[in-house]
Amino acid sequence: MQAIHNRAESHGPIYGFPELLPEKRLRELVLFISERCWQEENFGAVMLRKILLQSDIAAFVDHGQSISGATYIKQPFGPVPAGLQEIENQMENGAEILKYKRTDQFGYAHTILLPLRRPHLSSFTGSEIDILCRAIDKFRHYTAGELSRVSHGVAWHGAEKGAQIPYEGFLLDNPEPTEDDEQWALSMVSQYGATWRVPMKVT
Repeated sequence: MQAIHNRAESHGPIYGFPELLPEKRLRELVLFISERCWQEENFGAVMLRKILLQSDIAAFVDHGQSISGATYIKQPFGPVPAGLQEIENQMENGAEILKYKRTDQFGYAHTILLPLRRPHLSSFTGSEIDILCRAIDKFRHYTAGELSRVSHGVAWHGAEKGAQIPYEGFLLDNPEPTEDDEQWALSMVSQYGATWRVPMKVT
């Protein structure tokens, strides 16, 4: 956690990690997660985004940077990596994935991303792959409603639609940080996050 404090104090709030080339990494992550989950009844675009988010938060807490390198923005159904929809469209046009609709047992339609090639994982560390696999194992059986409740925390409620959400904000939803960590995260958001606020009460 100290590494997060030091980096943010030097550079301001952390919204993303452009040095990791997020667009290229997101392509491989979409394939990696889809390859392991596309046959799950509840799998779809919503689950894919939640697994990406939870993996990135876990990596940020453990290592001080995310796996994807992406910047997350607030959308109605939860935080989403900036540009992900465009990346998925490019992948579909490039025959890397196939999108189709599937209805689950409750009558909800899911957009399935069927991988058409294997992911290239050489740029990911063993620790990153382990974090991804743990997130997949944890959330692959969640319903869309359960996944939404996981991601609709303080950070999401506190942001305006379309606004960037700093990674520090997600620490407010993580039970592991101490009270000092939470106060520090709030102070950083207050100092630098012009479009981000923490609500007094979340209902």
